[in-house]
Amino acid sequence: MAVAAAAAAPPATAAPLPAGMRLRSLFAGTPGMLKASMAISLAAVVMFGVLAGLSSSSRRQSLISARHAAAQAVRIQQVHTSLVAADALATNAFLVGGLEPAEQRTGYENGISTAAQTLTAAANHADASDVAGLQQANAALADYTGLIESARANNRQLFPVGVAYLKQASALLLTDVLPVLDRVSASSEQRVSNAYDDSDNARYAFWISSVVVLAVLLVAKWKLSSVTRRTFNLPLVVATGLVLVAIIYGGAAMTLASSNADSARSGPYRLTTALATARIDAYAAKSAESLTLISRGNGTPFEAQWKQSYGTASAAIQSIDDPSLSSALSAYATVHVAIRLLDDSGNWDGAVAKATKFDSGSSNATFTTFAEASATRLDTAAADLDSRLADASGNLDVTLAVLFAFALLAAVAIGVAYAGRLREYR
Repeated sequence: MAVAAAAAAPPATAAPLPAGMRLRSLFAGTPGMLKASMAISLAAVVMFGVLAGLSSSSRRQSLISARHAAAQAVRIQQVHTSLVAADALATNAFLVGGLEPAEQRTGYENGISTAAQTLTAAANHADASDVAGLQQANAALADYTGLIESARANNRQLFPVGVAYLKQASALLLTDVLPVLDRVSASSEQRVSNAYDDSDNARYAFWISSVVVLAVLLVAKWKLSSVTRRTFNLPLVVATGLVLVAIIYGGAAMTLASSNADSARSGPYRLTTALATARIDAYAAKSAESLTLISRGNGTPFEAQWKQSYGTASAAIQSIDDPSLSSALSAYATVHVAIRLLDDSGNWDGAVAKATKFDSGSSNATFTTFAEASATRLDTAAADLDSRLADASGNLDVTLAVLFAFALLAAVAIGVAYAGRLREYR
């Protein structure tokens, strides 16, 4: 019975190895070394695919952000320009007395309407920190138009109080509306700069991961050759080639995107900023010119304002090296000097006539030449800016997909390369 019980007892089983020992046994010897090399190679390729893809995606998103911020800056500049243009028309029309010219009245209304609509669009696209400021500017704009209407109503009846309303409206524009627009514009321009910085920083992950994965694959190829005594392992060569092609393609795509973005910044973005500055200050000078005459002997502060605004506008035009615009702005300045000579010599009526008429050689005619030419070039530059930034970011979504695809194919090739060698040790 004892013998039978002993015979029926199950055979003893070996105790399972600890986890650490199982891991060491898995990577023991030459097969283990091959498995470790395969794991490291696969990890390097996966790391490259992820980091290179994220780098491409990050640069694309940064350039999209730069495009949106630049578009917002252009909107704010348009609001600013529309307002100072409307104010210049209102003050110039006020000089005529009585019922103002219908063309100038229409121009004023169009300017205010454009400013209000663009201000609403800007608020809809604004950063959270800018919304309150734009709402403040919108409220102040309503007050401004109310004061202009009061000035206009009194001026039509030749009441002197209309001058007070007009000056109050211009002061409100200068203190409560335009400074807010300047702050929002500066904020948008800063976001453009930040987006460009982020785009530049995105390249580091791509190039670091590229160097690491090439180094790992080259070491793996050398190690595999030394172990198997074979100079080339075709699948591993293919994997290395795929990674190299991905690096070249991704590097070229990201460099091209950076080049397009930089050309947009140094070209149309700089141009739109300079043109907007020139137009804003030129209109401010035109308004100051009218206020100088309206003040009749007390216009010295407004003449100083004219000189400052014109100087800024002229410097902005000079910075873009456009002889035709520079000539047009200088022609207006020449007429302004003639107006001041007439007024200073006691011929106020002659000065007003030269400032308000639209015939050849008048202030309005020469200024309109500059205003129309600069507006045309600004519209072209703004469209070019948006198009170039769109092109800069547009191809990077394809780059992201291509980098992932090449990394996946390289990982498959690595698996094939090591699987064939491991089968030799089974």
